Amino acid sequence: MNELVSEHRRRHLHSASYRTLAVPRTRTTLGDRSFTVAGPRVWNSLPTAIRQITSYAQFRQHLNKKKEQIPFTATIQVNLR
Repeated sequence: MNELVSEHRRRHLHSASYRTLAVPRTRTTLGDRSFTVAGPRVWNSLPTAIRQITSYAQFRQHLNKKKEQIPFTATIQVNLR
């Protein structure tokens, strides 16, 4: 999976703590829906506190709490198993 996404490098070292991913540019709507584009967009839209979690169990717990706060129409169905 690491081959599909890459961390966004910025000039400022402070931004490294945000753990954002680079979102590739596309020319089509179909390209915007690909995992390579949609994955980093969803990841970057998460609060910084969730992106900084290093434990999978804690990440899953916080992500599930966040999903409960989002209206159903705005959620993306993600299977975390």
